[in-house]
Amino acid sequence: MSDVYEKIKKAWQFDVKFDYENGLINSERCLQASLYRALRLYFNEEKIFVEPQFYAEGTIPDIIICSNKRIQVVFEIKFMPDTYPSFEEDLLKLCRLSESESPEKNSVKELDPCTGKFSKKEDKKYSLCNETTKFIFAAIGQGYAIADSIDSLKVDGLNKKKIKSYFEEKNLESRLPERFILLYGKLPSSENQKKIEFIIEKNYDA
Repeated sequence: MSDVYEKIKKAWQFDVKFDYENGLINSERCLQASLYRALRLYFNEEKIFVEPQFYAEGTIPDIIICSNKRIQVVFEIKFMPDTYPSFEEDLLKLCRLSESESPEKNSVKELDPCTGKFSKKEDKKYSLCNETTKFIFAAIGQGYAIADSIDSLKVDGLNKKKIKSYFEEKNLESRLPERFILLYGKLPSSENQKKIEFIIEKNYDA
């Protein structure tokens, strides 16, 4: 397993899970903050940005992790603990970024602390990479509405048929990014089930 995957796994299954089970997450913004804090604990040398804007695509993901002038990980987050998470727009955003014809143009820049403006230095710019960037959908929701799995993912995370029809409607290929990871906080499907599962699955060999 890659070091990046293991760090994300720990952040999700230990730190974020702890926050949720102890009543410290009550909104999507709070989940975003919890995940950001957890990632900062494990990714000491990387840059982590919240809601950065990609200049070419005009897209704003929830969190990204960067190092060596590359965007290593892109996160989309959904928090719907009283129902099942809607996912269409989030996956569409991830697919748009992963299928970009010019990933080098899809870049984000660091802010210059002195000027308050985005830096013009090349070493302060981070770009998507078709060969390495990982795309993650992180969600907390009910387990009762979980349906078919996606492609080679072994977890009942999202409804494959619904995804297919949605992507056909948007004239996109019905597929996930090649390096897709699902983080899912699966809540009990009935009052008799008390266990909360924080799952991580991927559709590639880490």
